Amino acid sequence: MSLREQQVMHLYKEISHAAGVRLTLRHNDCINSIAFVNCFSQVYVAGWKQREHPYLHNTFHLGDRVVSIGGASFSTASAAHSLIRSDSAIPDSVC
Repeated sequence: MSLREQQVMHLYKEISHAAGVRLTLRHNDCINSIAFVNCFSQVYVAGWKQREHPYLHNTFHLGDRVVSIGGASFSTASAAHSLIRSDSAIPDSVC
C-alpha cells in the first residue's frame, strides 16, 4: 500500500471514530493562530498560521469540526476564539 493510501485510510479511520478525536495543544500555540468558520450551525477549522506554527499541519485538517475547547462547548467561531483568549477558561497546556 502506498503512503498516500495509508494516509487516506488513517483519515477515514479518524473520521469514522464515534467519539471523535481529542487534541491537546499548548494554550500559547492556539492564541491568534487558528482560524475557525461557522457553517451549518457548527464550527470548523478554516486554517492556521503555517509559518508561525508549522506543526499544526500534522494536528489539524482543514474542515475539522471543533466540538469543545477545554471541555467548554460553544456555538460560533467568535465564541471559540473568546474561549481560547480567556486565560481562566483553559489550563495552560490544553486548547
